[in-house]
Amino acid sequence: MKCYRLLVVLTVILIFYPMTVYSGCLNCVISAPIARGCEQSQGSCLPFDFENINDYCSQNSEPNRAIFEICDCVDDGVFENVVLGDVLDISMEILVDRGSGLESGDNGVYWAENVNSTGGIPMQTYSSTVDACSDTDTTPDFMFSGQFQYLLALGSQGDVYLGTSCAIPDSNRVVKIMPVNGQQGSHGYTVTEDDVINNRCSWRIDIPNIRVDSNMTVGGEKVYVNICLSREDVWCCYVIYIGELCCPPSLEESLDQYDLVWTTGGHNNWFGQIEESQYDGDAAQSGPIDHNSETWIQTIFFGNMTSGTLSYAASETLKYNLSFYWKVSSELDYDNLEFWLNDQLKTQISGEVDWERQSFVVSPSDTLKWSYEKNGSSTDHLDTAWLDHVMFGILGDIYRPTPDQKEINLADAIVALQILAGIDRSGIYLEGDVNGDGKISLVEAIYILEIIAGTR
Repeated sequence: MKCYRLLVVLTVILIFYPMTVYSGCLNCVISAPIARGCEQSQGSCLPFDFENINDYCSQNSEPNRAIFEICDCVDDGVFENVVLGDVLDISMEILVDRGSGLESGDNGVYWAENVNSTGGIPMQTYSSTVDACSDTDTTPDFMFSGQFQYLLALGSQGDVYLGTSCAIPDSNRVVKIMPVNGQQGSHGYTVTEDDVINNRCSWRIDIPNIRVDSNMTVGGEKVYVNICLSREDVWCCYVIYIGELCCPPSLEESLDQYDLVWTTGGHNNWFGQIEESQYDGDAAQSGPIDHNSETWIQTIFFGNMTSGTLSYAASETLKYNLSFYWKVSSELDYDNLEFWLNDQLKTQISGEVDWERQSFVVSPSDTLKWSYEKNGSSTDHLDTAWLDHVMFGILGDIYRPTPDQKEINLADAIVALQILAGIDRSGIYLEGDVNGDGKISLVEAIYILEIIAGTR
């Protein structure tokens, strides 16, 4: 009896096992609707708005993953089947939804990473979407290999990016990746026996890095990638959601100061960001620089202000108070965040310094400059600096019964004396602080009385 049962089992295996292995195509009997990506949103501003061009080609710990279900193409009748030995190629096009549907072309979002420099587009095959999204191995075993052409946004398909470096320069607005036609040898991905036997028809495809021209986009716009797989002249495409744009704030917005003209330069620029701030959720940050380099941001204070804490015309008889918050994470004593007033170094910080307030007396036409500078060797901590909440006020203007009342009068003197007497007062404006110590004291009281008396 035991031998008979064994014979039956062997017979079943011999009959059915070859049908599974040598039928040569993926089994698409079971299919289910899926989310097209492993992430609902990328969060923060990643993978967008890389400020350092070298970051375009960095290996992210969690690359953007799209899931392409080959069975969808088979079930839809686009591919009759996908069989062992088939070669499938890939193309990718960036699309943006500004509220009226998906748009292609020059939409402000571009490819930043040249996959030709790394041999192709990484991919991995799995038996299910769950397996694909739960895999913590960020280095896929396979690729859509070969050379790809990068189509420029404003050109025809004959206008391509021809560079060889991993990072595509910002001046090249590339929106589509396509295989180069007529290549000799292997191109694309060849379906393996393991794909067929184990029904590995959930393909995880890593999306190359993307950059954004913030002058052409608005926060809240949604970015998609149209991924197409092709077999000979047959194409099967699905749109993959990448994430929502959180375009970086401008320098004016980051510094909470719209009345001044801000310029930035050196070996890199300062930029607005939302990852670190002291006030209102954003701040300016220094761009990455090498050794013996600097990056600076500056403005000229004209005294003619209409927003923020001031609303008055410039006056040579009044003194003004500049206050700001800054922070640095750098090599102690060697890589410094500095503040310059009219080409004179006023103060500097280095090492690990959290947000702190600084205050200085300024006059109309003063040049204000913040600079992050590195010496010739070593790097420590995050190697960057931040600036936030740049404010101005009339010295002595410490009290405003209404926001529009910006002047020095007897009410300021009374409030200063009340504070000295220990009386708690609201509506105090520290931008009117006279000596920069961040509080109202006898110095402010005397100064205000001298202004009122006309002796100062």
